[in-house]
Amino acid sequence: MDNNELFQAVKKVRVSDGVVEQILGLIEQGRLKPGDQLPSERELVELLRVGRATVREALRMLEVQGMITVRPGKGAFVADDINRISGHEAIRIWQMEHANEILDLLEIREALERRAAYHAAQRASKNIIKELQEVFDEAEQCVEKGDIARLGYVDHRFHSLLGKASGNPALSQIIDALGETMPSPIRSIQRLPGRGKQSLEEHRAILHAIMNGDAEGAEVAVSEHIRSLCELLKSLSNESSVVPEVK
Repeated sequence: MDNNELFQAVKKVRVSDGVVEQILGLIEQGRLKPGDQLPSERELVELLRVGRATVREALRMLEVQGMITVRPGKGAFVADDINRISGHEAIRIWQMEHANEILDLLEIREALERRAAYHAAQRASKNIIKELQEVFDEAEQCVEKGDIARLGYVDHRFHSLLGKASGNPALSQIIDALGETMPSPIRSIQRLPGRGKQSLEEHRAILHAIMNGDAEGAEVAVSEHIRSLCELLKSLSNESSVVPEVK
């Protein structure tokens, strides 16, 4: 198959995340199969229109998740045992090593986004609310279609718009900067059974509170959304002690 038919230019998010999501999507769709060799770094740079450092970071994250193996002098390959590693297990394995880092970032994110939502309910313009609604609608379509690779990007966009809706440019910039620091595997949490739908409903509560001018309700909805994610991550971390070794 022509590589140009498989890969597309990466959309504007943290670029390495876009590369990770695209490759994971191709694996999930069966268009990249166990044992398949990925294009070389140079080819990926050209196909995805990103820098070499971005490609290397994305491949490193995929290797950490157990989705690919990198063979020195030969290149990167879809893991032979990929069918034995569910998305759940891959996230748990990664989470075991990075739990404290992620939870610290989410604690900061909760504090910032609660305030952003509070102000958004008071200040958001009709245009910003329309954008939030459009992004939410796209997320709903992703959940219905099972397009989890795209859902990770849309989720990121919703949170970015939440900062913008606050009407505080400095707060918006800080939220965007924090979003850029979130490791790509955290976005893969959407692959866990039922998580995409749950996240959608939590976003719905945030959006409705903002649309209704309910500042306190918006703040609570954000808190519940992020805390539910924290609880899920903690449960994954607790389960990690019984993750079977993949040979």
